[in-house]
Amino acid sequence: MNGPARDAIFKINPSQVRFEGVERRRSRVETVRIAPDGAHVTFVTPEREQAVVWSGGVKIMGHNVNMHIDLAPVGEHEFVVKHEIPGAHIQTFRRSGFDLKLIEAADRSDSRLFWAGPFNEASTSFPGPAPREQVLNRVVSMVTFKDSPDGATVIPVEGANLQQVDTMVVAATDNMVIFARSAAGAPGQLPHWRGTSRGAEEVWKQALDLDEEQAQRLSGTPHQWRYTFANDTTLFDVVFPDQAVGLEARNARSLEWAEDILSTVRVTWAG
Repeated sequence: MNGPARDAIFKINPSQVRFEGVERRRSRVETVRIAPDGAHVTFVTPEREQAVVWSGGVKIMGHNVNMHIDLAPVGEHEFVVKHEIPGAHIQTFRRSGFDLKLIEAADRSDSRLFWAGPFNEASTSFPGPAPREQVLNRVVSMVTFKDSPDGATVIPVEGANLQQVDTMVVAATDNMVIFARSAAGAPGQLPHWRGTSRGAEEVWKQALDLDEEQAQRLSGTPHQWRYTFANDTTLFDVVFPDQAVGLEARNARSLEWAEDILSTVRVTWAG
């Protein structure tokens, strides 16, 4: 955005969220991502937060069907084989525009199916051994996977009598993680108390579920909170990862990150 903009600048306070309107020149970047259900999600973030890793998820629901599908950048199946299921057996099935990769642990205690595209991968897990061929074919035939540089979709095929729920798009950098979902299913997920107004949005600040050591170490920093924003189209949470730096340096830098990110971030959901 060019020129001065009136931004709501976040002030750290242990008991409340407070925004103050000030004039500040701020460099922003706008990114449109395609959600797993095909919606277009627009993220506005500080320009310096451009090293974004995009992921997400969606549930496919229907009669005798309850399948959670995760979305991640290309190469996710390689990470799983190396770090989560070492020594796994991998079968690859070629498809137009992507590969199906069935991964099974050597002891058959875990198995996962990946739709591996050139930009993104979708996956679902099976507890225990890999499913039989007819079951696997049924799972694959229920959805259509389509990949693009802006995101991948996993859409139930026409006539399958399935629906998508709990769709989420996640944007992560070293300094922030944004969890965004459609406001259509948001009412039951909002806090039960009134939040702080920021223009057309309502904002809440809630303590993260930390263990005693984490809570003590992160006390008084933005890293101990979840910041929830709700607008007409989107419900999204912002959290700040615990940086692997000294306490004094983290405290000094955390306030700057929080003010910059929370006063700039916007998310809108279309579709």
